[in-house]
Amino acid sequence: MDSRIKLSEEPFLDGRPNGTAQSQKKILLMFKDDSSLLAVRKFAQIFDGRQFEFTYCRTHNKKHSGEELSERQLRQVFETGEPDFDLENREVADEKFLCRFDAIVSCKFPLIFEIKWLLNFWNFKGKRPCFVSMFPGIEFTPKLGMKTRQFADILCVNCPRDFRSYQKHVPTYLRNSQKSLQFSPFFYMDNIPPKVTKKIETVVFFNQSIMPYSKESRFDVLDTLVQAARKNPKVNFLVKLRHLEIENKIHTHREEFSFQALAREAYPLDFPDNLTFTAKFIDDVLKEADLCITCASTAGLEAIGAGVHTLFFNSYKGAETDFHHASMVQFAAGSGLLCVKNDVINLNLKLPNTDWLNENMSNASMAANLEIEIQNFNHWKSIIRKPVIGLLVPRLFMKLVYKFL
Repeated sequence: MDSRIKLSEEPFLDGRPNGTAQSQKKILLMFKDDSSLLAVRKFAQIFDGRQFEFTYCRTHNKKHSGEELSERQLRQVFETGEPDFDLENREVADEKFLCRFDAIVSCKFPLIFEIKWLLNFWNFKGKRPCFVSMFPGIEFTPKLGMKTRQFADILCVNCPRDFRSYQKHVPTYLRNSQKSLQFSPFFYMDNIPPKVTKKIETVVFFNQSIMPYSKESRFDVLDTLVQAARKNPKVNFLVKLRHLEIENKIHTHREEFSFQALAREAYPLDFPDNLTFTAKFIDDVLKEADLCITCASTAGLEAIGAGVHTLFFNSYKGAETDFHHASMVQFAAGSGLLCVKNDVINLNLKLPNTDWLNENMSNASMAANLEIEIQNFNHWKSIIRKPVIGLLVPRLFMKLVYKFL
């Protein structure tokens, strides 16, 4: 089992898998919300210096009523605050635009991509790009996630458990024409986790919008952090916000009870000075962190990959009624990192289980496999896989479908 950790430390030879001569590939990194932006950015970081040339494209639907992407997040990722392209969904699905690139990488493709696949509306004349789909973090509903990614040429699953779901739920004819492999930019680990010897100076709690969900649950988590801050006055505690309160009012993933509002309500006069809120970029936060705590955030996996001590806190009040609590406990059950309230208050560090790391975390060897698949993709293969109901649908119907997208 240790061999997989060793593999994760091996560099690509000559910047390419196995030192083979590969051509430069033009990669379009497509995103529509905060999580998918961070996913493609992590993808670019992992493959930096390889045989890829990256272009970023934001996609959006003019009919969508809520904000899925924070403008602050864009400014943190891009110096100008703008990606290379900012296109409406139907524009980005135009074949002439897509054919500029060798591969389209995303974790959340617009619905129009799936519709065009199902109804045989793709009209590539000759060479076409390779569609690569990833998951935007921990996947609690892999069956649904794989269904919405059935048109992808390469499907990147997070872990072996997702492979088992893939074998069980995806039809054979699709599996025969789709390449599946293990790779996640969020689960990526190129550092062996540290031993419990480092002094804890900064603790970061990664907030999520729906876990915890209820006011009672969120207050219990906040109260746990307050108790920890009071017991450890020399330690700096940070609550990493998903988005600012002003963003929260218009964001699709709205927090019903923000931690900042709860702090003002419950601790108007005695909130600990060493417990603060931050909207810093996650990379900067991880550089400061000695310990990361989360209830369900994928950021916990990023912290593990960065070699930061991590705890999964899933025993707060009302946890059992949260949407994905059972799935999260199942996911982290073998990690050795599940903790209770006293562990957080006392900053009891835990070492991750090596077997769990080897099974769930992606590494350089897996990234090399993905690069090889993209490099070797047959750009002349048909976009359509049979059976396809679109053969029975008049192409004029496409305009009617577009009208409602």
